[in-house]
Amino acid sequence: MVPVFIIFKVQVITVLFFLPLILSLHLLFTIGIGLGLACLNVFFRDLPHLLSILLIFWFWMTPIFYSIEMIPKSYSWICNLNPMAIYIRLYQSVLFKAEIPNIDLLLNAIYISLGLFLAGYIVFIKLENYFVKRV
Repeated sequence: MVPVFIIFKVQVITVLFFLPLILSLHLLFTIGIGLGLACLNVFFRDLPHLLSILLIFWFWMTPIFYSIEMIPKSYSWICNLNPMAIYIRLYQSVLFKAEIPNIDLLLNAIYISLGLFLAGYIVFIKLENYFVKRV
């Protein structure tokens, strides 16, 4: 992607060093959710069926194909409850707008990522001994 940015949008190169930070925070967020849901899946076998519906709903509630500015101000608070909206806004600010990410969004992403990762890891460690009995 770097050659494409060099050819078409040179400004992105100046803020591209934020991308590994955003990607690593997003990875921690995803691992935390994955660990928690994997533990729940061991105990509740119907969870994948429910999750497939919830993930589709979550996908459309995340501002990926539409910008958060398109949402009326009276409903924008709903979008701010979605933790994925923070990561999408960080990606958009670096890759599309070629801006330094908002420090408040970055700090929120750090708190959410570390909190979910630690929660998922602790739940996984606590329930690890019960997995063999349930599988």
